[in-house]
Amino acid sequence: MILGDVARGLAYMEARSYLHCDVAARNVLLSSAVPVPVAKLGDFGLAFRLTPATKQVAKDVAFESDEDELLMHSSSFGLNRPQAVTKISRIPVKWTAPESVRTRVFSHKSDVWSFGVMLWELYTYGRLPYPRLMTSQVLQFVESGGRMEAPEACPIGIYQLMLDTWAKDPHQRPAFSSIVHRLHNICPQDTRSASGLEQKALKVVDSNEGTYDCIS
Repeated sequence: MILGDVARGLAYMEARSYLHCDVAARNVLLSSAVPVPVAKLGDFGLAFRLTPATKQVAKDVAFESDEDELLMHSSSFGLNRPQAVTKISRIPVKWTAPESVRTRVFSHKSDVWSFGVMLWELYTYGRLPYPRLMTSQVLQFVESGGRMEAPEACPIGIYQLMLDTWAKDPHQRPAFSSIVHRLHNICPQDTRSASGLEQKALKVVDSNEGTYDCIS
């Protein structure tokens, strides 16, 4: 299924110390392969590779630093020539982990948060996240413990996975390798096929392109 394909792609990146920083249904591409379409995660414009310095930032400093915290950002995807940057501009707040909205510091665990939002998108047939909230209200909502409700007819195991990816403490969020395993256990019969629900959701997301709000 789409979820499994994307989770495996992110687990591959995680194992090689790459961050995506923009995980969302709008960035999922579905191949025309027959009989089994394959989902691929695209748009690596914000992706970068963690260096030893940034791993330490993500582990020890990221969740308490200010916006001036420097990241070591590879100058281009796949190359290990770091340059210092202060922040990623234009953050899509509704998909971004709260600690990253505040600090502009990203980690594998912030990608996990975004993956949970993508799960919610697919199980709501492509609805925009936090439909009752303005972008300016989202950060306060999630920091006070608020979470999106379970989509209609969403399996209990999938919603629990969403909640786990939205844990307040980033260190309590599951790794992508664990997410792959959990998805396989929840939907073992559907791990290599894109469900009708997921395909319909991506079509709706495609039509919503450009309607999501960012902050700079």
